[in-house]
Amino acid sequence: MGGGGGGNALQFQEPPPPSAVAKAMKGLVDRPRREANPRFSDSLLVRFGTLCPNHLPRLMTLFRKKGERGLATYVRRLETEGHVVRTADGRELAETDRVIRHPGGK
Repeated sequence: MGGGGGGNALQFQEPPPPSAVAKAMKGLVDRPRREANPRFSDSLLVRFGTLCPNHLPRLMTLFRKKGERGLATYVRRLETEGHVVRTADGRELAETDRVIRHPGGK
């Protein structure tokens, strides 16, 4: 599963809750601006990264670790639901008719 399918662990960051996204979008309707972040911490990280680009490699290490935990959680969920099975060579997709939902779509 971890081979050459494209993508990386950074895609498995925990998504913001739908209520936070809705609140950010409502804020854009009430007060238009160029950027809106559902989480204030995301806004701070973007600003910090812009001001101090030399520190981005250290930040990316933290995000990568968090993403790897998210990826591991997602793979465990796929195994639990029967979408992925362990084999002698690693993991394989199971033959199933069920649809796999995005991790944030619980």
